[in-house]
Amino acid sequence: MSFSRNPKSFARMWRRCSCAAAGVLIVALAASCDPALITSVIIGGGGTGGGGSGGGGSVDCGCSRIITTADGLAAPYCVAVDNDNNVYTTGSDSNNAFKITPDGTVTEIMTADQGLLDVRAVGVDADGNAFVAGRDSNNVVKIAPDGTITEILTAADGLSDPRGIAVDAAGNVFVSSFGTNEAYQVTPQGVVTLISLRGETGERISGPSGIAVDSTGAIVVAGFRSSNVLKVSAEGVVSEIISDADGLLRPFGIAVDSDNNVYVSGNESNNAFKITPDGDITEIINAERTIPPPGGPSTARNGLALPFECSVAVSAEGNVYVSGFQSDNAFQITPDGEISEIINTIADGSAEQALDDPTGVAVGNDGTVYIAGQDSHNVFRVTP
Repeated sequence: MSFSRNPKSFARMWRRCSCAAAGVLIVALAASCDPALITSVIIGGGGTGGGGSGGGGSVDCGCSRIITTADGLAAPYCVAVDNDNNVYTTGSDSNNAFKITPDGTVTEIMTADQGLLDVRAVGVDADGNAFVAGRDSNNVVKIAPDGTITEILTAADGLSDPRGIAVDAAGNVFVSSFGTNEAYQVTPQGVVTLISLRGETGERISGPSGIAVDSTGAIVVAGFRSSNVLKVSAEGVVSEIISDADGLLRPFGIAVDSDNNVYVSGNESNNAFKITPDGDITEIINAERTIPPPGGPSTARNGLALPFECSVAVSAEGNVYVSGFQSDNAFQITPDGEISEIINTIADGSAEQALDDPTGVAVGNDGTVYIAGQDSHNVFRVTP
């Protein structure tokens, strides 16, 4: 397997990663929403739409939308869902956070004057506490259901450029520190522990980004600069589970399923992998693999380009979801390997680029998928 690097495209992505969105238009794909899925805008954008065209023709996505200017959301990055299917998202340009209930009620749960800058990663625990990281402010806050905001991790703890947040079943919060090549654990009682990302036999990581935790208490961390993923057991044993030798380049998004399989997306390799607890590695999607369009031969490209931070999620049924930042779309990969594009730039048909630069992906316990459009300033809901 070989991969080609597009320096111009990669430079464009990195500018988006490290500064405010530049508003550069990119080429839209020719497909529309998957006819088997219903797409609706739950926050951001303006107007209503009746579906895009291309591929198999016009598709009615059954869309509804809440206006961005009314909500104050700018450049959403990550998205999370709690056990009650409330959705949480952050505005990296607006420096705030929102909660959206299943009935569509939008609440700004953190405003721009509450101590976070370049708000990106978001996580939520079983009690409905949201955890939000500020990249430029080098801190993480907890937002309780009653609105109380508590700073739980700061630069004084050594945190620098937090990129990822994961929360386990016990309410422990795990944060990746991109600037220091480390990770942190914060207990529900507020105890902070530094987690070493260096193994006894030379395992190391550079640029820790996405982070996830499995049912055994082990964390997995994607190394963006080192093009690998490290696993740290609950006992602190560090092991490398995938690297550039396996075809993974510049990983960002990472997720774990109920069987402790790990899923990771390669930003520069334009692909995603599954790693089993036994260490078996399978590439589950890439930019070249073909899928058969309705009634036609297998000639349609996946078109996955530059999957981004928070760009992988997995459902209770084992369906994996990956977003393509530069290809303006998202895909579903079933457990048996079937691939389908569930949304692209046309989305609900309300604008030329209704979905622009998708970053975060999350899935609720009812199977509903949520996708954040960084440059379209919205979050889409895709319902089975």
